Amino acid sequence: GSLFVSGARRSFLFVLAGVALGLLYRRCGAARGENAPLRPPGSVSEKEFAGLCLRCGNCVRVCPSAIIRQDFGNAGILGLLAPTILYTDTFCLESCNACTQVCPSGAIRPLNLRQKNKYVIGEALVELSLCLLALGKMDCDACVRACSYEAIHINWDEEYYVAYPLVDWKKCNGCGACETACP
Repeated sequence: GSLFVSGARRSFLFVLAGVALGLLYRRCGAARGENAPLRPPGSVSEKEFAGLCLRCGNCVRVCPSAIIRQDFGNAGILGLLAPTILYTDTFCLESCNACTQVCPSGAIRPLNLRQKNKYVIGEALVELSLCLLALGKMDCDACVRACSYEAIHINWDEEYYVAYPLVDWKKCNGCGACETACP
């Protein structure tokens, strides 16, 4: 016998493990908490997602930005191998809805581009303790310029004599463009 598992067998084992983890998660009835991971656009509620997701990796493979990654324990044992979104070098592109088209289980609903761009992935929060503009260290509006949804503007607080970015959550879908642009 070979020490290496064939690609097809390995894929089957990952899907089998994903199904088992999903059933376990559904049985435990875990719900999306404050620190729950970001899921791909079109994802059903966290409680449903964990039970439906097969951990097949289809959404991971089709993402042109490579922001969708399989979780290797950051979301706990019940989220193992489920897709999460991490904004490091790039963000969720306005022109892409590929991840919403490839889910075989219904954990990620199919969305057209208009629907996908309205889907809220997460809420953008400005860490004022790190913001170079708010700290008065740099005249910066990188987040404003990066936002395709015009969801961020610079607010001037006359009382404290400080400027800082302010997010309009009615316009923001959590695409991550501001996060990746922030110096």
